[in-house]
Amino acid sequence: MKRFVRIGLILGAAMLLGFAGCTVEVNNPEPITPKSYAVGISAGIENGTVTADKQTAQKNETVTLTLAANAGYKFGSISVKDASNNSVQTTAVTAGTKYTFVMPESNVTVSASFSPDTPIETSYTVLDSGTTGTMGTSGTYVLFGYWPQTIKADSVTVDETNSKLAGAYTYYKGSDGAWYAKIKENAYETGYKYSNGTDVAQDSANSYKYFKVEPIKWRVLTDNYSGKRLLLAENILVNHRYAASSNNYANSEIRAYLNDTFWNTAFTDSEKSMIDETDVDNSAASTTDAGGNLTQATSYACGTTKDKIFLLSEKEATTTGYGFASYSSYGTGNSRIRMTTDFAKASGAYQSTTAGYGGWWWLRSPIYSYSDYACYVYSDGDASDLLYVSCTVGGVCPALSLKN
Repeated sequence: MKRFVRIGLILGAAMLLGFAGCTVEVNNPEPITPKSYAVGISAGIENGTVTADKQTAQKNETVTLTLAANAGYKFGSISVKDASNNSVQTTAVTAGTKYTFVMPESNVTVSASFSPDTPIETSYTVLDSGTTGTMGTSGTYVLFGYWPQTIKADSVTVDETNSKLAGAYTYYKGSDGAWYAKIKENAYETGYKYSNGTDVAQDSANSYKYFKVEPIKWRVLTDNYSGKRLLLAENILVNHRYAASSNNYANSEIRAYLNDTFWNTAFTDSEKSMIDETDVDNSAASTTDAGGNLTQATSYACGTTKDKIFLLSEKEATTTGYGFASYSSYGTGNSRIRMTTDFAKASGAYQSTTAGYGGWWWLRSPIYSYSDYACYVYSDGDASDLLYVSCTVGGVCPALSLKN
């Protein structure tokens, strides 16, 4: 009531003073925009990354933080501090990977730590003498690197909210403390069994299974591979076609796969530093057996490649000094026989159903005068066979040499 009286008095006064046509405006105040505060990510975060869903936020606004550990590391801790260095409470959406906090009336700084992940951070381990493998107890065997291999035990549960990237795969934490890879089953044919006796489903079943990430077991073929220690995997770890059509190893898909996908999935940075870059001989001489009985593939041999991970040649796979018999030797107990892991069976690798026999695994050598066939080791250990390069059931049995 007082406001209207006051306005009336002002208007009346204006008229008495002769200010004809005078108007009085009453303006509403402009709205005040709430202040925004900065969300800062500490520059000192190592072995992982933290990202925020917004760079600035108003008081009481929710901010979401996403964390990603580097390969070989796991989430350690996260903290949010305001401008006075007071802690701001965070809430886990997905433990270890996603958190939220409510923005205070202040700029904030987000910090996080990531620690070495022991289950994936392994060292080079020489197994005790008497350990058995493809050379019986007379061979030397080591554990080096990690790869998905054995199907998950029924007693283990997997937490898909606790995950990490490792090269080509996402690993999920199991209730036993181990990591597991999840893939869709794609058995090469019916009748395949996992190591626990259950069936391997084919692609049409649209079924997914978890496989335990375990140390890779290797056999030492020699301690003098150009002065280095030469290792060959004891099992077929996965399947992959050699190439679309050409058996030129230098340009092959399988060589690219070994030195990219496999390299970045199987080994941590510290393990990679132990692996030597090898001059891989792809000459015509490497495409025949060690005894020189097979016809050299002179037309399709390629130059020497420099690789961290590679396949054996026909010559190397038949060298007696590496613990192998002649190229045509075969049968139960042959040291070239390689069993297919559960993970490889699920991904589509071939595995013989004959007791004591293994899968098919690629050699890097072209064969005879063919441009679209490569050498491979048959399930009985015979190394005199050839396989069309686009065949997807051929197994991968990688080799590498270690620095002194």
